[in-house]
Amino acid sequence: MKIETAPWKHFVFDDFLNENEREWLDELLFFFPVCTEENERIRVAMGNAFGYQQAGYTHPTNFSYHRKVLSDFIKGKLLKYKEFKRLQTMPVHVEYSSLAKGFEWQVHTDTPSKMFSLVLYLDPKDSMSCGTRLYTQEKVFHHEVEWKYNRAVAFFNHPDHHHDFYSNVDRRITLNFIFHEELL
Repeated sequence: MKIETAPWKHFVFDDFLNENEREWLDELLFFFPVCTEENERIRVAMGNAFGYQQAGYTHPTNFSYHRKVLSDFIKGKLLKYKEFKRLQTMPVHVEYSSLAKGFEWQVHTDTPSKMFSLVLYLDPKDSMSCGTRLYTQEKVFHHEVEWKYNRAVAFFNHPDHHHDFYSNVDRRITLNFIFHEELL
């Protein structure tokens, strides 16, 4: 794990998953939808009453089992580090995200209910895509945490932690692990 402090404190994990974990996760996510239209975004929120959004329509689903398994898994990975011990009792919202070429999300800060976020870069595996862009408190671009397969970028929420993301490839897939004080 690499701790970076500019423009604000964040964590970068290269080779976040070992080979067995990557294979397990690929099998778990095999049937999840992927974008087929330019500028499209598909989000699969795993939890009790969530669904997945595609082209403005929310498809009802129940991925509470996936959320539980992935929550336990991510906590096991993070709790090895002293920086993350306070996350131990927090529920985790898990979101699968598929972006098509041309999709861009605006510069933003996370909602106050989010305590900690970790984004795991999953696809493409063999080429550069787009990472997470970080901005100063004045919303001035600072740098991009570059895309690298199996890299994770994480940070604790703060009103000055401005960031965004986009896709410049046909398919960009991430898993987002969001720690809340309460499960939504």
